[in-house]
Amino acid sequence: MSLRGRPFGAIVFAASLPICWGSFALADDCHPLTLVTSVDMVPTKNKLREFVPVTINGTPKLMLLDTGGGISEITDEAANELNLPRERLTIRTYDLAGEYSDFAADVSAFGLGTLMTTSVQLVVAPQKKLFGGDPQRIGIIGPDLLVNYDVSIDFGTNKFSLLSPDHCEGKVVYWPADAIAVVPIRVGGVVYRASQLGHIVVPVTLDGQNVDALLDTGASVSILSRRVAESDFGLKLGSADAPYFRDMAERPGAAIYRHRFGSLSFEGLAVNNQEVDIMPEFMSGKTQTGPELGTRLPDTNVQKPAPDLLIGMDVLRHLHIYIAYKEKKLYVTPAGVPAPAASVAGAPPADTH
Repeated sequence: MSLRGRPFGAIVFAASLPICWGSFALADDCHPLTLVTSVDMVPTKNKLREFVPVTINGTPKLMLLDTGGGISEITDEAANELNLPRERLTIRTYDLAGEYSDFAADVSAFGLGTLMTTSVQLVVAPQKKLFGGDPQRIGIIGPDLLVNYDVSIDFGTNKFSLLSPDHCEGKVVYWPADAIAVVPIRVGGVVYRASQLGHIVVPVTLDGQNVDALLDTGASVSILSRRVAESDFGLKLGSADAPYFRDMAERPGAAIYRHRFGSLSFEGLAVNNQEVDIMPEFMSGKTQTGPELGTRLPDTNVQKPAPDLLIGMDVLRHLHIYIAYKEKKLYVTPAGVPAPAASVAGAPPADTH
């Protein structure tokens, strides 16, 4: 939804397209899966970040897909470039360095593929040079703009799709898949302007132990809390099994360690031999002074436990995920394989370097 409470895409949108189900028989009292819009994401070379093409007041830009974020943001530089009016807010968003913003930029026309809406507010990001000053990468799409839809993300083919949540329950895996995991999710987070932000917490199995994990496409790496690493997994930080990696850039003196886990499993669908960063917990209890495990959140007094694990793009880039917010389920399969580039007779082979 927009931050003014208007459903995203309720103003103007292209005709929705039903997806063909093949052998599935649909009951009379439910609807077929319906595509709202679909776009090709723009990944970084290492596929640890995926950017979604959008238009802001008619200008094409890119925004980072961040399911673990709180509120959708725009950089200060982009708000200035696009001459967006600003409004002071009653909340603050923080980054890990403790910098904050309490302004939002008003966007009169926001587009994502064929989906268009008006009167969207984007919080002005507290961090300067959020994407190294790249003028095309101008912000973050957070769950506040996603929760009114089902969200399909194939990190193998870089395809991002929004679908109607009104469909036959469980009939969502429209792509070919040999293995499917169906995982219950807890959708929630802090309340902002009477709306519940759509953070996705899923139960996973990490080396045989059950762990609650935050699904975060905005995080490059996966992170385990230091408390859980030491108490539940018995890791000795600084040992050969969990060596020192580096200090946090935003908090000098806060050490990051690394450990390679044998298996991270979603209801049996596993990613094996995965390195996970181990970091201190800055956000246990109340969310007041910064983001939870790297996620930007408003300054509130809402009491909620921090998840033990954050699952970032180092894991997710191997998957195709379908987030059914209304069903409160996550569907997970291996990522799709990109189609081979079209060849032209007589043309030299493509440069793969």
